[in-house]
Amino acid sequence: FSCGERYRVKINLIIFEDVPMKKEIRYSNGTYYNGEVNRQGNPDGYGDISFSNGDTYTGEFVNNTLTGKGEYRYNNGNIYRGDMRNASRHGKGIMKWADGTWFEGEFVSDYIDGYGIMHFNDGVVFEGTMSQKDEKENGTYTYPDGRTVSGTFVNGERNGYIVLTWPDGSSC
Repeated sequence: FSCGERYRVKINLIIFEDVPMKKEIRYSNGTYYNGEVNRQGNPDGYGDISFSNGDTYTGEFVNNTLTGKGEYRYNNGNIYRGDMRNASRHGKGIMKWADGTWFEGEFVSDYIDGYGIMHFNDGVVFEGTMSQKDEKENGTYTYPDGRTVSGTFVNGERNGYIVLTWPDGSSC
């Protein structure tokens, strides 16, 4: 090589910008995270977190928050699988309580809110729209003996006009 002369040089450069980094993080409060992190070292992507109270979450994170699809296991035996936003149940999901009751439907800011089906542990099934925050339901309860009760309910009590249908099809 000499100054002032031109040379042809071939350079092969491989950049790994989009390869997720993985990291284990132990927080001072006893919480432990293992999974993908962003450039700042915060949980971002797919990972597992075990909280100091015994709750666990496996799923998606966005910049250090539980956001995306995942499974949250509560220390009391309850389990939620579905959409999360800012560490709250938000979107479509399935909530299973330790007593055998379970709900599949819509959640908003950690509350049941919208269309869904609730299966109670005594065999009763409710299908319709619900607002856990307002304690209102509009839909149909189906009992194990085959009868149904349709209408609007507040705090689990009928509110206004309802229709009771017996297994033989008769109604009042």
